[in-house]
Amino acid sequence: MVNDELIWERLARGTRSRSRLSYARIVKAAMRIADREGLEAISMRRIASQLNAGTMSLYRYVATRDQLLDLLLDEAYGEITVPARPSPDWRKDLRGLACQTRTVLKRHSWLGPLLSSRPTLGPNYLHWFEFALSSTAATGLHMKMRLRIVGTINAWVSGVVGYELGEAETNRRHNLTEKRKRELVAPYLDRILATGQYPQLAEFVRHGSGEVTDEDFEFGLDCLIAGLSLQVTR
Repeated sequence: MVNDELIWERLARGTRSRSRLSYARIVKAAMRIADREGLEAISMRRIASQLNAGTMSLYRYVATRDQLLDLLLDEAYGEITVPARPSPDWRKDLRGLACQTRTVLKRHSWLGPLLSSRPTLGPNYLHWFEFALSSTAATGLHMKMRLRIVGTINAWVSGVVGYELGEAETNRRHNLTEKRKRELVAPYLDRILATGQYPQLAEFVRHGSGEVTDEDFEFGLDCLIAGLSLQVTR
Protein backbone atom coordinates (compact mmCIF):
# COMPACT_ATOMS: atom_id res chain seq x y z
CA MET A 1 0.00 0.00 0.00
CA VAL A 2 1.30 3.47 -0.88
CA ASN A 3 2.11 5.65 2.11
CA ASP A 4 0.72 9.12 1.34
CA GLU A 5 1.76 10.68 4.63
CA LEU A 6 4.02 13.70 4.29
CA ILE A 7 7.32 13.36 6.12
CA TRP A 8 6.67 16.78 7.66
CA GLU A 9 3.59 15.37 9.40
CA ARG A 10 5.67 12.48 10.65
CA LEU A 11 8.31 14.86 11.98
CA ALA A 12 5.69 16.92 13.79
CA ARG A 13 4.58 13.84 15.74
CA GLY A 14 8.11 12.95 16.72
CA THR A 15 9.73 9.52 16.95
CA ARG A 16 10.33 7.60 20.14
CA SER A 17 13.29 5.30 19.92
CA ARG A 18 16.20 4.25 22.08
CA SER A 19 18.46 3.77 19.09
CA ARG A 20 21.38 6.05 18.20
CA LEU A 21 19.60 7.00 15.01
CA SER A 22 18.10 10.41 14.32
CA TYR A 23 16.66 12.22 11.33
CA ALA A 24 19.80 14.33 11.14
CA ARG A 25 22.15 11.32 11.02
CA ILE A 26 20.01 9.53 8.44
CA VAL A 27 19.80 12.54 6.13
CA LYS A 28 23.51 13.35 6.44
CA ALA A 29 24.38 9.77 5.50
CA ALA A 30 22.03 9.93 2.50
CA MET A 31 23.61 13.21 1.40
CA ARG A 32 27.12 11.77 1.55
CA ILE A 33 26.04 8.92 -0.71
CA ALA A 34 24.21 11.22 -3.13
CA ASP A 35 27.15 13.62 -3.40
CA ARG A 36 29.55 10.79 -4.22
CA GLU A 37 27.39 8.50 -6.35
CA GLY A 38 24.07 10.20 -7.18
CA LEU A 39 20.51 9.64 -6.03
CA GLU A 40 20.34 6.21 -7.64
CA ALA A 41 22.81 4.89 -5.07
CA ILE A 42 20.60 5.80 -2.12
CA SER A 43 18.74 2.96 -0.42
CA MET A 44 17.64 2.22 3.11
CA ARG A 45 20.00 -0.74 3.19
CA ARG A 46 22.95 1.38 2.09
CA ILE A 47 22.24 4.10 4.66
CA ALA A 48 21.76 1.55 7.43
CA SER A 49 25.11 0.02 6.56
CA GLN A 50 26.82 3.40 6.81
CA LEU A 51 25.23 4.06 10.19
CA ASN A 52 25.91 0.54 11.46
CA ALA A 53 22.19 0.07 12.08
CA GLY A 54 19.50 -2.37 11.05
CA THR A 55 17.60 -1.48 7.88
CA MET A 56 14.22 -1.87 9.56
CA SER A 57 15.20 0.59 12.30
CA LEU A 58 15.33 3.35 9.67
CA TYR A 59 11.64 2.88 8.95
CA ARG A 60 10.81 4.12 12.43
CA TYR A 61 11.94 7.49 11.10
CA VAL A 62 11.39 7.39 7.35
CA ALA A 63 8.58 5.27 5.95
CA THR A 64 9.58 5.41 2.27
CA ARG A 65 12.46 6.33 0.00
CA ASP A 66 10.41 9.25 -1.32
CA GLN A 67 10.17 10.67 2.19
CA LEU A 68 13.93 10.35 2.48
CA LEU A 69 14.35 12.30 -0.77
CA ASP A 70 12.07 15.04 0.57
CA LEU A 71 14.25 15.33 3.65
CA LEU A 72 17.36 15.38 1.48
CA LEU A 73 16.03 18.19 -0.69
CA ASP A 74 15.13 20.30 2.31
CA GLU A 75 18.48 19.64 3.98
CA ALA A 76 20.25 21.06 0.94
CA TYR A 77 18.06 24.16 0.94
CA GLY A 78 19.05 24.65 4.56
CA GLU A 79 22.58 25.37 3.30
CA ILE A 80 21.37 28.53 1.52
CA THR A 81 21.94 31.61 3.65
CA VAL A 82 18.61 33.44 3.80
CA PRO A 83 18.50 36.83 5.56
CA ALA A 84 16.20 37.18 8.53
CA ARG A 85 14.11 39.80 6.70
CA PRO A 86 14.08 41.54 3.31
CA SER A 87 15.91 44.80 2.76
CA PRO A 88 14.30 47.83 1.09
CA ASP A 89 15.92 46.76 -2.22
CA TRP A 90 14.24 43.69 -3.77
CA ARG A 91 16.86 43.64 -6.55
CA LYS A 92 19.70 43.23 -4.06
CA ASP A 93 17.78 40.59 -2.11
CA LEU A 94 16.92 38.44 -5.10
CA ARG A 95 20.40 38.82 -6.58
CA GLY A 96 21.99 37.59 -3.36
CA LEU A 97 19.52 34.73 -3.09
CA ALA A 98 20.19 33.70 -6.69
CA CYS A 99 23.96 33.58 -6.13
CA GLN A 100 23.53 31.58 -2.92
CA THR A 101 21.16 29.15 -4.62
CA ARG A 102 23.54 28.61 -7.53
CA THR A 103 26.33 27.74 -5.09
CA VAL A 104 24.24 25.06 -3.38
CA LEU A 105 22.86 23.65 -6.64
CA LYS A 106 26.43 23.24 -7.91
CA ARG A 107 27.55 21.70 -4.61
CA HIS A 108 24.86 19.00 -4.87
CA SER A 109 24.45 18.00 -8.52
CA TRP A 110 21.42 15.84 -7.67
CA LEU A 111 19.43 18.75 -6.22
CA GLY A 112 18.20 20.29 -9.48
CA PRO A 113 16.55 17.10 -10.79
CA LEU A 114 15.09 16.42 -7.35
CA LEU A 115 13.46 19.87 -7.27
CA SER A 116 11.44 19.10 -10.38
CA SER A 117 10.26 15.70 -9.17
CA ARG A 118 9.44 16.11 -5.46
CA PRO A 119 7.05 18.38 -3.53
CA THR A 120 8.83 21.34 -1.93
CA LEU A 121 7.10 21.64 1.44
CA GLY A 122 9.97 21.36 3.89
CA PRO A 123 10.71 24.20 6.34
CA ASN A 124 14.02 25.23 4.76
CA TYR A 125 12.56 25.48 1.27
CA LEU A 126 9.48 27.31 2.53
CA HIS A 127 11.72 29.79 4.37
CA TRP A 128 13.65 30.37 1.14
CA PHE A 129 10.43 30.81 -0.86
CA GLU A 130 8.82 33.08 1.73
CA PHE A 131 11.86 35.36 1.67
CA ALA A 132 11.85 35.52 -2.13
CA LEU A 133 8.21 36.56 -2.20
CA SER A 134 8.59 38.92 0.75
CA SER A 135 11.42 40.70 -1.07
CA THR A 136 9.01 41.71 -3.83
CA ALA A 137 6.09 42.64 -1.58
CA ALA A 138 7.06 46.32 -1.36
CA THR A 139 6.71 46.67 -5.15
CA GLY A 140 2.95 46.67 -4.71
CA LEU A 141 2.58 44.18 -7.55
CA HIS A 142 -0.04 41.45 -7.42
CA MET A 143 1.10 37.95 -6.51
CA LYS A 144 1.04 36.64 -10.08
CA MET A 145 3.60 39.23 -11.20
CA ARG A 146 5.76 38.69 -8.14
CA LEU A 147 5.78 34.95 -8.86
CA ARG A 148 6.88 35.74 -12.40
CA ILE A 149 9.80 37.78 -11.10
CA VAL A 150 10.96 35.05 -8.72
CA GLY A 151 10.33 32.32 -11.30
CA THR A 152 12.25 34.12 -14.05
CA ILE A 153 15.31 34.55 -11.85
CA ASN A 154 15.11 30.91 -10.72
CA ALA A 155 14.90 29.81 -14.35
CA TRP A 156 18.16 31.67 -15.07
CA VAL A 157 19.86 30.09 -12.07
CA SER A 158 18.74 26.54 -12.87
CA GLY A 159 19.54 26.94 -16.58
CA VAL A 160 23.09 28.12 -15.98
CA VAL A 161 23.73 25.51 -13.30
CA GLY A 162 22.33 22.76 -15.54
CA TYR A 163 24.82 23.73 -18.24
CA GLU A 164 27.71 23.95 -15.75
CA LEU A 165 26.95 20.55 -14.21
CA GLY A 166 26.45 18.95 -17.62
CA GLU A 167 29.86 20.18 -18.76
CA ALA A 168 31.49 19.04 -15.54
CA GLU A 169 29.95 15.57 -15.81
CA THR A 170 31.04 15.18 -19.43
CA ASN A 171 34.57 16.25 -18.56
CA ARG A 172 34.66 13.87 -15.59
CA ARG A 173 33.29 10.92 -17.54
CA HIS A 174 35.74 11.31 -20.41
CA ASN A 175 38.64 12.73 -18.38
CA LEU A 176 38.66 15.93 -20.43
CA THR A 177 40.21 19.33 -19.84
CA GLU A 178 39.41 22.48 -21.83
CA LYS A 179 42.79 22.13 -23.54
CA ARG A 180 42.13 18.49 -24.48
CA LYS A 181 38.65 19.30 -25.84
CA ARG A 182 40.12 21.98 -28.07
CA GLU A 183 42.77 19.56 -29.32
CA LEU A 184 40.11 16.97 -30.21
CA VAL A 185 37.98 19.33 -32.27
CA ALA A 186 40.85 21.38 -33.74
CA PRO A 187 41.20 19.42 -37.06
CA TYR A 188 37.47 19.76 -37.81
CA LEU A 189 37.30 23.42 -36.77
CA ASP A 190 40.38 24.26 -38.81
CA ARG A 191 38.69 22.85 -41.94
CA ILE A 192 35.39 24.68 -41.55
CA LEU A 193 36.99 27.97 -40.48
CA ALA A 194 39.24 27.84 -43.54
CA THR A 195 36.10 28.23 -45.70
CA GLY A 196 35.64 31.77 -44.39
CA GLN A 197 31.92 31.18 -43.82
CA TYR A 198 32.12 31.54 -40.03
CA PRO A 199 34.02 34.73 -39.16
CA GLN A 200 32.31 35.15 -35.77
CA LEU A 201 33.04 31.55 -34.83
CA ALA A 202 36.66 32.10 -35.84
CA GLU A 203 36.89 35.08 -33.49
CA PHE A 204 35.28 33.05 -30.70
CA VAL A 205 37.82 30.25 -31.17
CA ARG A 206 40.65 32.76 -30.97
CA HIS A 207 39.41 34.58 -27.87
CA GLY A 208 36.45 32.79 -26.31
CA SER A 209 35.89 30.00 -23.82
CA GLY A 210 32.96 27.68 -23.25
CA GLU A 211 33.35 27.71 -19.48
CA VAL A 212 30.87 29.73 -17.43
CA THR A 213 32.53 32.00 -14.88
CA ASP A 214 31.02 33.76 -11.89
CA GLU A 215 31.30 36.99 -13.88
CA ASP A 216 29.32 35.43 -16.76
CA PHE A 217 26.58 34.29 -14.40
CA GLU A 218 26.34 37.62 -12.61
CA PHE A 219 26.35 39.60 -15.86
CA GLY A 220 23.31 37.70 -17.09
CA LEU A 221 21.66 37.93 -13.69
CA ASP A 222 22.16 41.69 -13.55
CA CYS A 223 20.74 42.12 -17.06
CA LEU A 224 17.75 40.01 -16.08
CA ILE A 225 17.09 41.98 -12.90
CA ALA A 226 17.45 45.28 -14.78
CA GLY A 227 14.81 44.13 -17.26
CA LEU A 228 12.51 42.97 -14.47
CA SER A 229 13.00 46.29 -12.69
CA LEU A 230 11.88 48.10 -15.83
CA GLN A 231 8.74 45.98 -15.92
CA VAL A 232 8.06 46.82 -12.27
CA THR A 233 8.31 50.57 -12.89
CA ARG A 234 5.82 50.26 -15.73
